[in-house]
Amino acid sequence: MLLKNFKFLYNLVIITKKLPKNFKNIKLNLDIGDEFMKNVKLHKLYLKLLKELYENSRETYEKLGKTCGVSSVTCYNWTQVMKKEGIIKRFTIDIDYKKLGYNVEVLIEIKAKRSLSQKIAKKISTLPNVTHVWDVTGETDIIIRGFFRNTEELSSFLYNTLQKFPEIERMTTHVVLESYENPSPLFLQ
Repeated sequence: MLLKNFKFLYNLVIITKKLPKNFKNIKLNLDIGDEFMKNVKLHKLYLKLLKELYENSRETYEKLGKTCGVSSVTCYNWTQVMKKEGIIKRFTIDIDYKKLGYNVEVLIEIKAKRSLSQKIAKKISTLPNVTHVWDVTGETDIIIRGFFRNTEELSSFLYNTLQKFPEIERMTTHVVLESYENPSPLFLQ
């Protein structure tokens, strides 16, 4: 992990050296395992490119280049480096489940028997209606996010889940009334 991060930093330095000197740099903190490096300079173009891809990951490299003020080849190359280094995991879509008829969004907290939460979480992540499963710390061991067409479908899911997993000690279900998302990507805050 540490070696991979140093290779990434090395690649950033090499790319940054090839750019015109009039580009400004932005300071970021990067966690690299056991050590913490402060004030690593990431090029402003990386952040601008990430912002544009965050807003529309299907944008052409030509349009990205015009928006970022560089060539399409530069945008392509920098995107490939970010993919290789794991900064960009994948390009995907954002689905509005309510428009597909899944009108009930829920968060379900699960308390599991000791040391079985990862095993249960992996199994639950494959169940229908489940979009996310988190193995967490605290009084709750697992949090599930799911979408259901109606409360009857939710009720059926809850009873089937309890029957399939005797390791579950307790479940608390929260129906989401409204959802709010920060419009600014975390890496630009």
